[in-house]
Amino acid sequence: MDKRGITRGAGEGAKDYSQRLIDRFPSEANRISSITSLYNYLNYGPNIKDQERKRILKRLSSEITGIKLSSRRTKRE
Repeated sequence: MDKRGITRGAGEGAKDYSQRLIDRFPSEANRISSITSLYNYLNYGPNIKDQERKRILKRLSSEITGIKLSSRRTKRE
C-alpha cells in the first residue's frame, strides 16, 4: 500500500487501516477484510503449530496477490 501512497498512520490499528482501505476500494472489501482477519489472527491469536502458520501465510499471500486496487480516490482523500 505504501507504493500507492496509502500508508498506515502512526497509532492506526489494523482494523482502522482496513476500514480506510475499504472506504477507498469498496470492490475489494471482502478481500481486505480477509487479509485483516488473517493478519490479526497471526499476530494476536493463539500460538499455532508451524504447519497451521504456513497454511495461513499461504492464504494471506494469495489474498494479497489477488487484490485489485483501482486508482479511484474517494472524497476522504
